[in-house]
Amino acid sequence: MTYDEPVYIAAGYSYWETRDDRMNGEHPPILKMLIALPLLSLGLTVPTDDPSWREGGQGPFSRAFLSRQGVNVERIVFRSRLSIVFIGFLLALFVRKWAAELWGAEAGLAALLLFVFEPNTLAHARLATLDLGLTAFTFISMFYVWKWLRTGRVIYAILASVALGFSLLSKEAALAFLPIFLGQFIVDDVAASRNSLPRHVHPFKGFFQVLAGAAVVVSMVYAVVFHWHPLLHIGGEHRTVDKVLARIPGLRGAVQTQVVALGQRIWVPDLDKYIEGLLDQRRHLIQGHASFLMGHHALHGWWYYYPIAFLIKTPLPILLLVIIRLVLLAAIPMVDGEYMIVFPIIGMMILACFDTADLGLRQILPLYPFLFIWLSRVVALELFGARRLKMRPASAPIAVER
Repeated sequence: MTYDEPVYIAAGYSYWETRDDRMNGEHPPILKMLIALPLLSLGLTVPTDDPSWREGGQGPFSRAFLSRQGVNVERIVFRSRLSIVFIGFLLALFVRKWAAELWGAEAGLAALLLFVFEPNTLAHARLATLDLGLTAFTFISMFYVWKWLRTGRVIYAILASVALGFSLLSKEAALAFLPIFLGQFIVDDVAASRNSLPRHVHPFKGFFQVLAGAAVVVSMVYAVVFHWHPLLHIGGEHRTVDKVLARIPGLRGAVQTQVVALGQRIWVPDLDKYIEGLLDQRRHLIQGHASFLMGHHALHGWWYYYPIAFLIKTPLPILLLVIIRLVLLAAIPMVDGEYMIVFPIIGMMILACFDTADLGLRQILPLYPFLFIWLSRVVALELFGARRLKMRPASAPIAVER
């Protein structure tokens, strides 16, 4: 097992059995629950009598959880990884589908070829961790955003919202991708305006509609999965909402008493746990994380950590394809739909440069599927002998000249 796997396995299983989200509150629940889903038929024991359960210590709790299962540990680890393996298959299918819809079946096969043989994605597609799931749901959401912008069909907006909701329920880092989602809408709107194409969706209105739908998905998951509680608590147990009210100047004396009394009668899902996780991640970024790069140690990392990690960890053939694609920009210029693929690659790398917790290449794993699609165009030219693959306009068939 890798370092994080026992924590996610134990936390996810405890969510199913107890409807209590006290373990690993720094990350949302959905992927941990999917990781633990294949374990439900094993009848495992949740050590709620262990001191770590009362104290919320996720490390000791995960060790107590695994130690109670005896000889089943190997089976537990194998089963818990299956969900991520299946999510990896799903992501591979969407990578192929998007490339094929852009430039034809040849490009779809090229993108799939790059995906299934790239060692970083393969490594994370077999571990019971959160990075591959975040990558998949983010990518699928952006794919359906693209489909919605191309067709204006509401079903694609709904699917984009659901996938974005699952992305936000995967890791708190998904919130950092929201500006990239907005950028997708703006890039498409500019392209449609420049080429006098029909504009099915207003960029800002469309973005907030997808975001609102994702918020509904997040709220529904917390409402169904976990216990509800009064909006405001009596006595010493304080939650995020209590702390916020305490800082509002106008809420004093009798007014505050009335607000608190009303809050104690209103029961809500445990969404403030999501907010607490976000605040915990913010504290993590401010405090820093021990990092290592080329013989040097730092607490707050380096802005160039992820570009260097990308160059070191990405296989040389893929880096060579990037160079070839850039060299061929004059002969094969980028087209409008291609900008919606390149924008997330650049945006995610720029966001990573502001990350003060340099935790390895997994933090920029979500840019790789977009990279494979971008490179699939030039790979298709070489492998299948197509002289030029054109971007299809909206509502038009794919045009491939040979």
